[in-house]
Amino acid sequence: MTPSRIVVIGGSYGGLATIQNIIGLLQGRGLLPSPIQQKIPEILPLLRPRITLLDKRDGFFHTMGAPLALTDQTYATKAWTLYRDCNFQQSGVQFIHARVLSVNPDEKVVKYQDLDMRSDTPREICYDFLVTATGTYRPSPVVPDQYTKQKYLVRNGEHFRDLHAVDAPVIVVGGGAVGVETAAEMARAYPSKRVILVHSRQELLSSEPLPAEYKNRVKFLLQQANIDLYMGRRFIDQTRVSTDNGKCSVRVTLSSGEVIQGSTTIFCFGRETPNTEFLPLDFVNDEGFVVINPDLSFAGPGPNAPDHFAVGDAALWNGIKSVGGALFMGQCAAINIVGRIGARNAHDRAYQLKPVEIPSFPLLMYLAVGKSAVSLEPDGSVRSGCDIHDMFFGEDLGLQTLEYINQ
Repeated sequence: MTPSRIVVIGGSYGGLATIQNIIGLLQGRGLLPSPIQQKIPEILPLLRPRITLLDKRDGFFHTMGAPLALTDQTYATKAWTLYRDCNFQQSGVQFIHARVLSVNPDEKVVKYQDLDMRSDTPREICYDFLVTATGTYRPSPVVPDQYTKQKYLVRNGEHFRDLHAVDAPVIVVGGGAVGVETAAEMARAYPSKRVILVHSRQELLSSEPLPAEYKNRVKFLLQQANIDLYMGRRFIDQTRVSTDNGKCSVRVTLSSGEVIQGSTTIFCFGRETPNTEFLPLDFVNDEGFVVINPDLSFAGPGPNAPDHFAVGDAALWNGIKSVGGALFMGQCAAINIVGRIGARNAHDRAYQLKPVEIPSFPLLMYLAVGKSAVSLEPDGSVRSGCDIHDMFFGEDLGLQTLEYINQ
């Protein structure tokens, strides 16, 4: 008998939640905190499975804190935790800094490029169970496109200097959740600096199925923070120009014909694109999201689909994508994988594993708007205030609250 091999692709919230919950089950510590109490598998594996994490980043980046990282270099350092400093490696988890090139579900082989090696020769790793937790693409600088912490901090430092180089407005483009939080954080960090939020629609959060009361409350809080809202105007182009003292600023052209000059532009718009280009087309929809069953296994017609799982933003499921949803999905995937391995070792051949299934996610939303926050509760009520912010985000946009995930 040989240990089962589990490969997790992507080490953000969903991927690390999967790993940490598997470790907790195997070590007898139980599961991580969850909004829904889950049942531990009746039969655990006789042999501890081998877990390998593949990630193109060399560490975990706290995406929820990205707006704060843009304004605070000390916080930016804490927001990126190197995997070599994570305690889960002491539990036998192997980390490979890699870009995944392809997945062969028939032979159960992942082909990847090792980013720490000088050779471009592809490498391969075999698996028994695969978890896709690669999330979705967002433009830099809100979500870094650097693959190492060192390069990220250099780029973040350049952005920080751009903010202070000239006395001109900060221009945030995109009025979705990320744009709202980024603009509000800029206004909080730089109260004397003008902040402009440009959005192509007449209402904020226009791509989310949220009630008008929620969107209006968010708009009110942004206006209270003295953020200038340029609604119904599309970003057309920007050029960098030199000021009289030799420093650079940006000149942004809008669809209305207006031209705005600012110190820097932060782009927070565009459709989220899932990072699943390495998967066979049988397993994804036209937009690239992984089609899953309620037990988080692949629902596509491809080979060995029940042994492949997807969690987090890359998975196609109802509801607004969130950190909490990714953590919950990772926990459920961990239970089902451990249960599947244990069931193979069951002496009672009549034993039937009942997998954990995720429910339809209710319409929930928690959005930080500077020192305040707006929540959409399960009963449909809208609440806002500093107490909501303190409850859900704390002083560091959830960094300490979620610290357990990357330990």
